[in-house]
Amino acid sequence: MALVCWAFYGFVDRQLALRDLIGLRQVVAVAVATAGATFLVGMNLNNLTGSIGGISLSANLVGLTEETAKLLVPIALFLLGTYRNPRVGVAIGLASGFGFAIAETTLYAYQMAAASGPAFCGGETPAVTTTSVIAAQVARIFGVSPFHWLFTGIAVAIAWRAWHLYGRKGTPAALGGILLVMVVHSLNDTSATLGCGEPTVQLLLANLRYVLVIVMYLVFKAWARKHTPPQMIGAVSTGWTPKHLGEQSVPAADAPAEDSPAREPADG
Repeated sequence: MALVCWAFYGFVDRQLALRDLIGLRQVVAVAVATAGATFLVGMNLNNLTGSIGGISLSANLVGLTEETAKLLVPIALFLLGTYRNPRVGVAIGLASGFGFAIAETTLYAYQMAAASGPAFCGGETPAVTTTSVIAAQVARIFGVSPFHWLFTGIAVAIAWRAWHLYGRKGTPAALGGILLVMVVHSLNDTSATLGCGEPTVQLLLANLRYVLVIVMYLVFKAWARKHTPPQMIGAVSTGWTPKHLGEQSVPAADAPAEDSPAREPADG
């Protein structure tokens, strides 16, 4: 899992030159801090909702509980006045998603019989073999965990851009982007409760989730590439050149004041 996270971060770094603004130690620190938030906040909230309304309520609210846990560290850093540069926001958003994904996958590997995740449809646990465990882990690494860093990467890319361009006036757009990600996250997990007892339906839904991973990557790319630095234009991978070159202009009257906490510090 960690190697997949490292590879994806390296790819995005080559498109946005993230290393020019944030070091590897800071990225790892955010991931570790979010891993802690996963155990202290995310898992406890999931357990609470599960104890109240079962797996169905837990799945319905998973977007709220897990995205809240993943956004705690990035939002805290933003409020402290650091890491407000939109490119840095993308970096710490991804790092937060990595931390959550690694922590959750590790927890499930030790706690769940099949090392995969919760049994949304209940029933008896199938016989566990070495092959089934490896298959479950591979499926999770490539078909489940990427949602964690893509969802949070999208939310942070939208929010940081809105605050960067419009200051506090961008808060409704920022919150709207975060809320939308939470809803999609919940819908994705809730889909796992559909088709219980219908193997064909469950297989179809499982394959559709791989399609959703691709869609979420395209959405992430669409928002992240808006901040491709000028020196990277022409050198980035296919599809990463900004659709409209140049930052969106903001009328002077609408720009955040120089002392506004919403204004991005240089190379935040």
